[in-house]
Amino acid sequence: MFQQKFLSIIVLLGAFFLGSPAFAQGTVSEMQRQSKIEDADTSIYVAVSVPPEFPGGLKALYDFFKENVQYPEEAKNAKIDEILFLMFVVEKDGSISNPTIRKRLGYGCDEEALRVLKLVPKFKPAMMNDQLVRFSYTVPVRFSPTSKRR
Repeated sequence: MFQQKFLSIIVLLGAFFLGSPAFAQGTVSEMQRQSKIEDADTSIYVAVSVPPEFPGGLKALYDFFKENVQYPEEAKNAKIDEILFLMFVVEKDGSISNPTIRKRLGYGCDEEALRVLKLVPKFKPAMMNDQLVRFSYTVPVRFSPTSKRR
């Protein structure tokens, strides 16, 4: 009983703070009831039975950002070495909408992360109870002078 409650709390915290599909798998019925942010057909889920999938998987998504993000000159001058959290909704058709930045860095980093998000190909959409659903997703984007860039 304690282990199940502890696991449920960990899964809920992970899905809330990271929005990561890794935390969204293996949901329980209580979590399913609390997994919506809105109502009706426009609901945005933070926990689903089948999370959205970037073409090639999660590592490919991180690699996509790593390869496409350009370290802004202003950030270089300020020696920014931090992580920005980019939030967005994966729509029922796999497209991206509602981009927001959870932790702003400034120095051109916010704009650069949003620029790269516009380049992201469609995801395989999330599903809940065999229905396509909208899903809230968060991606950490590192801005560092030592990060490998192409």
